[in-house]
Amino acid sequence: MQLMWLIFILLLIYTICDYQLFAPFRADYGQGRYGYKDTDGKIRILPKYDYADCFHNGLARVGFWGKYGFINKRGKEVIPPKYDEVWSFSSSLAGFKLNGKWGFVDKKGNEYWDMTEDEARQQMQNR
Repeated sequence: MQLMWLIFILLLIYTICDYQLFAPFRADYGQGRYGYKDTDGKIRILPKYDYADCFHNGLARVGFWGKYGFINKRGKEVIPPKYDEVWSFSSSLAGFKLNGKWGFVDKKGNEYWDMTEDEARQQMQNR
């Protein structure tokens, strides 16, 4: 029975974190920044972020000094933390807010501008 619960919990974690082999963790040293460890506990992405989310569609939302962007599973900032707010990718786009304006960014960093927050949310729901 305990084995069944263990398998259930591992599957749940695996599902929540987008079938990834590593997940965010908070370092116990320095300023307590976030990085990523693999399932064996080995650090794969050094802790340097103030905020770190699970990977979704191949990218993870990260934050540094109140700005947000995305990294890939190698730790490369594919979309540097420059946005005031970002949403996780849904399909190929993520909503963002920068300087009071809303838009979308694709996985290559191309931006699509000029939406209200409600319009951005509606677009994300329609995807």
